[in-house]
Amino acid sequence: MKHHPLRIGIAGAGLGGLCLAQGLARVGMDVDVFERDAGMHARAQGYRLRIDADGQRALAACLAPDRYALFRHSATQAQGAPRWIGPDLAPREERRPVNWRATGGAGDDADTEPGDLAVHRQTLREILGDGLQDRIRYGHAVVAVDVSGAQAASAGTLVTDDGQRHAYDLIVAADGVASPLRQTLLPHAAANHLGAYTVYGRTPLDPACAAALDARLLEGVTVVFGAGLSLIIEPMRFSAPLPALAARHAPGCTLSPADDYLYWAFLGRAETLGVAALEDDADAAAWLAGLRHTVRDWHSSLRRVLDLADPRSISQRAVRMPDTVPEWPVGAVTFLGDAIHAMSPAGGLGANTALADAASLAAALATVRERADLRGALRAYESDLRARGRAALQTSLAGTRRLLA
Repeated sequence: MKHHPLRIGIAGAGLGGLCLAQGLARVGMDVDVFERDAGMHARAQGYRLRIDADGQRALAACLAPDRYALFRHSATQAQGAPRWIGPDLAPREERRPVNWRATGGAGDDADTEPGDLAVHRQTLREILGDGLQDRIRYGHAVVAVDVSGAQAASAGTLVTDDGQRHAYDLIVAADGVASPLRQTLLPHAAANHLGAYTVYGRTPLDPACAAALDARLLEGVTVVFGAGLSLIIEPMRFSAPLPALAARHAPGCTLSPADDYLYWAFLGRAETLGVAALEDDADAAAWLAGLRHTVRDWHSSLRRVLDLADPRSISQRAVRMPDTVPEWPVGAVTFLGDAIHAMSPAGGLGANTALADAASLAAALATVRERADLRGALRAYESDLRARGRAALQTSLAGTRRLLA
């Protein structure tokens, strides 16, 4: 493969950063990824993700065909139609989000708009990290960037927490909502706390638990609209053991096993979720106790989801969003995903927009034939990112308001 003239440094090995690295590696670009975590499995990464048509197109553009096939086959199998209900199980069709898409399956017709795919987050990270083992520098957090020597070639120096300095033609901040690079270079672009939280976890779907749960909860997505909060429930059932799927579709890629489970997530304000200060380091048992108290008057079939939940699986996250995607001078640093347009989980747009950013940037950089062309490529990418990010922020905010109504 012909050597590409650019050297790219990526801060953050989340979904967006890894997708970008895959796309750049496919065109022979010299790319390094710096990640603060000690390894791929250093901490829990969450559970179910819904990958929409934009996210699927981005993955198809950046992943090698065998890895993309593995991604599709690792998705859980489409079940029944979604339900929109209240805590008493009564229909609430009028609350259905306007941007909701049905869940698809691995066998969707390639000539039609695909349905969303529900995937296990850790599985997708493992697929995106496959083949990049020599390019990811775990245990190296990016804390600063030096652009004092930047010239027309947009050269910059990335600084890690151990004081090491690494020079690149372009540095990409893909390090999430708390991005140190964004905080330093664009301090006015902070993601604001909306006063809402997501608390999520999983309930095992072993034979005993599955038999004890309402069968309708195991057929497809259920969205429960309560007073000032909402609950999303979705079964995650895999067509085959994940390691076996990897051996079949992308030999050489290692996937961790994952048992079937019922994913659930609450979106609400702290007081409605039953915990006075979720930002405090309350343990999982306290969160679970608060949620159980919140749903004490809900239908027994919904309460049972929490009664059978694995307490170790529970986590929480504050909902943060910026007002808009800001402008910044074209130069040595650009941004991607949550680092510049963090979103509420409402609508499932955060991960998909980050993947679309990654594919857009990879495509723009692939057109660069010499370093002098870099500024034009970045200008095109950043214009695309702002249009996409601003539209997604509006949709995500509207979805959040609907779920909190």
